[in-house]
Amino acid sequence: MKKLSKIVMSVLLVCTLAACSSKQSEVKATVINNSGNSENMTSTEIIKSYSKKKYEGAKVTVTGTIQELGTSEVVLEEGFVIDATGKENSISTFKEGVSVKVQGYITKVDSKEKQVYLGSTEEHSVIITRLS
Repeated sequence: MKKLSKIVMSVLLVCTLAACSSKQSEVKATVINNSGNSENMTSTEIIKSYSKKKYEGAKVTVTGTIQELGTSEVVLEEGFVIDATGKENSISTFKEGVSVKVQGYITKVDSKEKQVYLGSTEEHSVIITRLS
């Protein structure tokens, strides 16, 4: 009986983890790669196909839900982390669970944490727009 309970608990844990990461694999961002081509990709797809030559500094537009809000960093449930340095006043009114549209540029990809980092370039700032 204990063995069956452990198996059931393990299956439930795996299912829960899969459900938590489902948004990350569903929401497609529009990526203008460094060749100028537009691609619709999830954060997972960006991570899997990432090459600095093709994607570093590439423009990304994504709609997502705030999972975690720091003083200068916004983490979206969809696997994107936004460097909001200089935007502290504008994001101070945001809360976890709020839907936002973000336009930023790929600064880093962390395959271990399964996150794509978006930030500003010398010419362009990150734009974060509250949707709800």
